[in-house]
Amino acid sequence: QNVTFVFLRMHEADSLEKVDKTGSMALYQDVIRQEVAAFRGFEVGNERDRFLISFGRISQALKFCMKVQETLLTVDWPRAFTKNNYASVVKWGNNDVIFNGPRVQIGLHVAKVDT
Repeated sequence: QNVTFVFLRMHEADSLEKVDKTGSMALYQDVIRQEVAAFRGFEVGNERDRFLISFGRISQALKFCMKVQETLLTVDWPRAFTKNNYASVVKWGNNDVIFNGPRVQIGLHVAKVDT
């Protein structure tokens, strides 16, 4: 049996919080927690922008990671938050949004559980 750990971290969270006092960190945390529940994960730990989540199946963890990225694209981030180098809106082609909000680093680790 395996357990999959997902690590999430908002890039330059300290810098972003200094320029934005509108609650964007709470929006980010809400997205993560919403998707953890949807994919039946378990929040092992959290410190502001950093999360450690566990999943019983690798497929759940991978789907969670993709859905977090997709959901972050749809958040209506405050303008004060997205007008800097660390959180922005990027459009391509026919004005399609391909990047929106903070840069979030996501890593996975799969470990075998001894029973």
